[in-house]
Amino acid sequence: MTEHLTSWSSLDQEKGANGVVRRRLKGSGAELLRVEIPGGVVAPSHPYAHEQFFEVLEGAGALTTPAGTIAFESDDVFHFPAGTDHAATFVKDTVFL
Repeated sequence: MTEHLTSWSSLDQEKGANGVVRRRLKGSGAELLRVEIPGGVVAPSHPYAHEQFFEVLEGAGALTTPAGTIAFESDDVFHFPAGTDHAATFVKDTVFL
């Protein structure tokens, strides 16, 4: 591919012990991640110092924030302002950007 066009499959995988696979497209001030999460994985509550957006491409689960818990599925988009605690339970294999 080129510096302006790439495919996710051409990027290195980072595989966690829980089976989560991350691929990173790094920019000079931001990065885009593709994350594949097996069903059954639970992500404990955590914040980030920066704002985050996630688009759920496929899968389903439950998102927990200080506002409560809500189900999510493909086509949903998360937005977390910097410092927002969030946790998730993935009930199906899930892919998000």
